[in-house]
Amino acid sequence: MRLGKKLVSAIVVLSMSTTALTGCTSSKKAISETVENFLEVIESGSSENIEQYASRNVIEGEFVHRFDASFLTDDLKAGIEQENLDEGTAQRLDNLCASFSNMVTSHELTSVTVKKGVGTAIVTLKTAFPINLTMNDTISERVSAKVADYNESNAEKINNTDPEIQKQVYNERINLVLETYEDVISESSEVDNIFVFTVSKDSDSHDWLVTDVQNYDSAANGKVIAETNTEADTSEDEEQPADEEAPAEDENAENAEEAQPEETNTEAEGDAQNADVEEVDLSID
Repeated sequence: MRLGKKLVSAIVVLSMSTTALTGCTSSKKAISETVENFLEVIESGSSENIEQYASRNVIEGEFVHRFDASFLTDDLKAGIEQENLDEGTAQRLDNLCASFSNMVTSHELTSVTVKKGVGTAIVTLKTAFPINLTMNDTISERVSAKVADYNESNAEKINNTDPEIQKQVYNERINLVLETYEDVISESSEVDNIFVFTVSKDSDSHDWLVTDVQNYDSAANGKVIAETNTEADTSEDEEQPADEEAPAEDENAENAEEAQPEETNTEAEGDAQNADVEEVDLSID
């Protein structure tokens, strides 16, 4: 009789362990699919249907905007008096804006982990040029230097009050800006931009959504992080079943720890991820 009870007990334990393991694997697969779908939208240069894979704060946040060609185009053109552009300058501006759609050249999901019902994914986005093209201190300095040289060499033209001459001056200045952006793009090699995604279940739909995005260095919080393999991490974590709600308290602390997978690439382009630079002012007087 005792042997029978022990056997039944062992079967129950084995069954519970298998269920937990299956739940973890299932969660990682669902999280990976959400992240991959989200990245495909980002790589396309648009934000169409992105609400299926991300929360509202992510959709309206800086990460999505910096890869959305329509947003970048509107943002750039908002600083330019388009009614004063001649045909050639307007076409040059449109050509530059068209390059925003081809900014991302590829993406890679390098690691997925789950803890207490919250997923963490490490992703790499390769871009053809810096993602902060229009908000970069170095580029702004190049523009300012070119405009200063132009002003010094064309003082007589600048002081001319003839509307046509003033329009010519404005177009020549805008072309200096566009020329600088074009030079940066042509000079650039591929840039690796590494990000940490937090992926959580929506309380209403129960779908996995990207709920937070951080630059890899920011998420690391100054802690040492090892290098990562190129293949996604499939190791199992000790965790609650993914269908259970994550505890409300200390959720951010737990998630910050998950930004440290066992293997992660520490190299990211600093200039490409500088979020503190000022925007280039294209409203040149």
